[in-house]
Parts: sequence; C-alpha cells; structure tokens
Amino acid sequence: MPTSLQPKILLCPTAMAGLLITARPSCAQELPAPSAANAKTISFASLLEEMTDREVLARWPQPFYSTGQSSSYDRRSKTEPQKHPFANNDKGHFLRVEQREGRREAVLLDAQGPGAVVRMWTANPKGTLRVYLDGAAQPQIALPMKAMLSDGALIASPLAAERAQGYNLYLPIPYARSCKITNDAGPNLYYVVNTRSYAAGTRVQSFSMADLKTQSAVLNRVQGALKSPPAYAGGRMQNRSASLLPGQSAEIAWSGGPQAIRRLSVNVEAPNREAALRSTLLMMEADGQPTVGVPVGDFFGSGVGLNPFRDWWRSVESNGRMTSHWVMPFQRTSVIRLKNFGSQTVRINLEAVADAWKWDDNSMHFRANWQQEGGLQTRPPRDWNFITIRGQGIYAGDTLAVVNPLHSWWGEGDEKIYLDGESFPSHFGTGTEDYYGYAWIDNRRFEAPFHAQPRSDGSQVPENARFATSNRGHTTVTRTRGLDGIPFRSNLKFDMEIWHWASIKNLTFAATTYWYGRPGATSNLPVVPTPASLVVQGVPEMFKIPNAIECEFMEVINKSPSVTARMQARWESPAWSNELQLSVTGEKAGDFVEVRFPAPRGGPHHLALHATKSPGFGLVRVMVNGKAVGGPIDLFHPIVPLREVTGPVDLGVFEPVNGFYTLRVEVMAPTDKRPLRPRFGLDAVVATPVQP
Repeated sequence: MPTSLQPKILLCPTAMAGLLITARPSCAQELPAPSAANAKTISFASLLEEMTDREVLARWPQPFYSTGQSSSYDRRSKTEPQKHPFANNDKGHFLRVEQREGRREAVLLDAQGPGAVVRMWTANPKGTLRVYLDGAAQPQIALPMKAMLSDGALIASPLAAERAQGYNLYLPIPYARSCKITNDAGPNLYYVVNTRSYAAGTRVQSFSMADLKTQSAVLNRVQGALKSPPAYAGGRMQNRSASLLPGQSAEIAWSGGPQAIRRLSVNVEAPNREAALRSTLLMMEADGQPTVGVPVGDFFGSGVGLNPFRDWWRSVESNGRMTSHWVMPFQRTSVIRLKNFGSQTVRINLEAVADAWKWDDNSMHFRANWQQEGGLQTRPPRDWNFITIRGQGIYAGDTLAVVNPLHSWWGEGDEKIYLDGESFPSHFGTGTEDYYGYAWIDNRRFEAPFHAQPRSDGSQVPENARFATSNRGHTTVTRTRGLDGIPFRSNLKFDMEIWHWASIKNLTFAATTYWYGRPGATSNLPVVPTPASLVVQGVPEMFKIPNAIECEFMEVINKSPSVTARMQARWESPAWSNELQLSVTGEKAGDFVEVRFPAPRGGPHHLALHATKSPGFGLVRVMVNGKAVGGPIDLFHPIVPLREVTGPVDLGVFEPVNGFYTLRVEVMAPTDKRPLRPRFGLDAVVATPVQP
C-alpha cells in the first residue's frame, strides 16, 4: 500500500539529509540558470497548454526543470536500510508538524525556489488540505482533501477524480518562490505529491484561485481534449496489410527527414489473439538505431490480451485497433516493423502518419523497452528493475502486466526512481497500486488520461458481500506522464519492489517502459527481446481439496449480530482449498455463524470439515442440521504469526434436510487460562456419499 519519500523537489542527494528541500548549490547536477533565450514565464495557463502538447516530451525541456516526489513512505527504508530495506508502514510520515492558528498542520511538502505541483494522490483523503504559496501566511487553497482531489470542488474530472479508490489531482499549481502543503487530519494519511523545480531566476507566475476563471477558456479546452483525445490531423499516411507466417515481418519506412511519426495504429488478428498480441513484436528504428522492441499488446498498454481503454497517449478498441499518439522524431530515416515470432499465422494492419519536425539540439528519439520474468519468488521481498538508462532523456511512463497465482494482493511494493547517480531514490512511493493512481487493492477496471487498469481478472469473481478483493489472474496497469515526466541528465534507474502478501514462487512481471533519449542514450535491456520470452505466462492452477465444497461460497443463513463473515484470500502459510477461506470474527463466547450448502447427490454423506489453526483462534463447537458434533474443536496455533490447516475433521454421517446441509460453528469459552479468541476460519467441507 502507500509509502512515501521526503519531498525531493530538487534531486540533490546531499539535500536529502534535511527535511527542508531547497535549491541545491552544492550539487553536481545543479539546475542551470535560465538564459535569455529560455526566459519565458511559466504560468498556470502555460502548464495547461503543455499538458496537451504531445511534442513537449520529445524535446529536452527549456527552461529545464527537475522533478521530485514527496510521499508518506516508511522512513525506516532510509534511516535503517540494512534492517528495514522494504519497510511497509507507508502512512502518516510527514516532514514535520507545525502549529498554526491553534491547529496542528502536518507538512506534506516544503519546496523552495520556483516550481510547480503537477500531481497529487491519496488513498484515504481526510482533513483539510492547505496550499501556501511564496511564504504567504494564509493558504491560496484550503479545501477538504477529499473534495479537492475529487471531481468538482476545485476542478472537474478528468483533472481531479476518484478512480478505484485512488484520489488524483492533475491540476498544475505553479509557484514563484515556494510551496508548502499541509494537512490537519492527524496520523495515518497516505499521500504522494509530484513536483517540478526550476532554476533560480526562472520566471514563474504563482497560481491564484482567480486563474480558474481568468483562464477558463484554456482550462475548458484542455479538459475537453483530455476527455476526448484528438488524433493528429494532417501529415502523410503509410499503411501495410499482410498475413504473416511464423518468422515473417512487414514494415513501412520513411526517409528524407527530419520528420516525426505522429500517429501509429496496429491491428492483429489470429485464431488465438491473446497469444498473437504477445508474440507479434513491434520494432522501430530511428536514424539507423533500433529504438523500440515491444510486443504489440504491451506497447499499446493492453498487456495480455485485447483490453479496451483510452488515455491521452494510446487507445485500444474492441474491434482490435490499437493506436499510439507518441510523437517519434527522426532526423533522416525511420522504420516501423511488425514481426511474427509466434507459431500461428497472424493477419496484421499497420498504419502510421508522419509530418514535418524541426530537428535541433534538444530533439530526442522515442524509445520503448520490454521485459518479462516468470517464476518470481516473493520471499524475501526484492527490487525488480523496470529499466536502467544511460544518457540524457525524459522518462515518460510504463505498463505493467502481472500474472498472480493467488487471490491475495501482489502489489505492496514501492517504486524507487534514482536519477543521475543518486544513492537514495528521489522518487520513493507507497505501493504499486498507488503509483498507478488507484488504492486498496481495488480490482475494478478504470481509465483516465494518464493512468488506467485495463485488465483485472480478479474483478470477474462472482459478487459476494463477504468477499475480500481478489487479484488472482492477469492484471494490467499503466501510467503515462505529461507534466510529471522525469528528465535525467546522465542516468535513470527504475525499480519496483516485489512485495506480495503470500510467499509464492510463481509470480510474473512484464514491464514496458516508454522514454525519450538524446541520440546515443542506451538501456540495460535488449532492444529486441528474445523470441523465447514472447509468451503469455499462464495462471497456475490453484490448490483444491478433491470434492471440496468451499465454505467461502456457502450461504450465510444466520449469525450473531456482532459477527462478521467474509471471504479471505490466502496470506501466508495455509494452503486453503481454492486459496480462500470463510473468515469469521465475533466478540464473545456464544457468537456463531450458520451456513448451508446443497447436498452433492442425495444422501446420507460422511462430512469432513477443513478449517484453519491460528494464534488468533480458539475453541469452537460445531453442529450439523442442529445436531452437535462430538466435543470442542481447538483451532489455536501456538506459533505467531503462522497459521496451519487442520486437515479433515470428522463430523460424522448425516442426512440432508430438504436437499441441504446446515453447518453451525460457535465460539466457545476457553477451558484453561487462555484468553478468549472469538475468531475462526472455515476452509471447506468434503461430503462423501455413504452407501445404504
């Protein structure tokens, strides 16, 4: 879940030692002073215009800015890195707490020098968020955090919205001298703030609430464009349609630059389209250098399979057409190629539009890399490298396709982005889903201009009021960048922690990274992945007890008022059938739950209960069809924090009543000096027919 880092507005490793981030005169990568040629004024309106200018990321920024991130990440990762390298208490960590007008305000961000806030996120908005600009005693913005990061109070969607329980604000807030953001809600807040910092002397016009009215024309135009991203109009189109046998390729090419690819569309059809979208590789060259080598489904953000969605940079349609709006400049030549590395014939349609481009010393080539690793072990946690880049460029986004064998959550891991030789990352996050702009392991699909969850197999689990969210199967999440693009002068390293709730050995990550680089920039990944890696990793079969009737799917027909009963996904050790159990929490002795299930075939049946043993569990009494079953069953496990399964507990032979069996499990008071533990977990029942 969420974790954050101290605000790194300016990316100087030495500045990280303090709580107040200021301009970094002692840093080797100090921001250059703006030249007369770069002396434009940064304003609310100019940042809005930049947000919807697709050419901007393809040029080295003028005036230059560095990016930073402040978040609530667990500070032990910094203060005790040997002991707690993957600390996960990622909430309630602030720069400091101040007293103002009789209230306590926790400081989320304290940025010195000209800059801009370009993104905010939280999982649990609460309290009042205050934004103080340029040292003012009163905030320029003071709103309930939930309202400010939702549709309507400050700005409408899509610039502000809740998506899959993640609250996001993309409205730019420029400041000339400083910005402080505070919250008065107290502890346990998850937050991330992304910022830009400009060199001292850069002209920045600070945000005012009046800008929302005076710049309404620009604001409305940008909002409209983000809601309905336009396709590039003009230029020269080339297209190619072909049937590709295994090993064959088709391409289109340009010469006579400088030009830029402005729109790229691909459609791939095959008997097994899901496999074809992974085994058909999109390869590109610019000025004789390979720049892109990514499976087509992953390149367009779909991940595994065809998963329709739309953001500012890409769209995937249900008819199979996938379109990219990344601007891809070249000085002399460009080649776009599709190659079939699979075992089936694929039918492809390739279409691209190019137009003029003014090539100068600030121009950069578009790059995209991909890698997949299966069989990932989740214990101990570790950093998994998305990409390491050498050279100068701008990081522009990524797509992560995950194959998770269990219902339990795979994405506790934090992102760590190191820039220009940093020993500690200037971007340190609070959880994988937080990085992608949602929260609380929410498995609902969503789309937005700069982030989306196009696929989530867990969302297809049948609705059940007791169900704890499933994240089993394939998940695709993607985040692209605009104002929060990350410039780097010499290198960039992006790691994501592998941090799963369960200890497993078969997690799969496949990451696509999008970036712009000056000619000569390279990465640690092969531009063209190995053909053997271009396969869809299947979802491993779950463990199931033969002939099990799963307790988590049984109908709850009665329970004590104080009892909660819900599905629970496997966390650590117990090998639950179907990787789920029915978790029951009461308050006192006598609390109970009654469930019923249909008899498999007639009757009678020999019933065996499979349950869970845990340090938090105790004695229970079991009844079937109103009849007591033997003596108490002890579900206590003495070793913290482990849990174990009971194996089959013999309940005896019973006849169904009206075609059903009713199972009642009741908390019992302990018979020794142990404390009352009014909780238990029920895994499954096996009903074996008894011959008359």
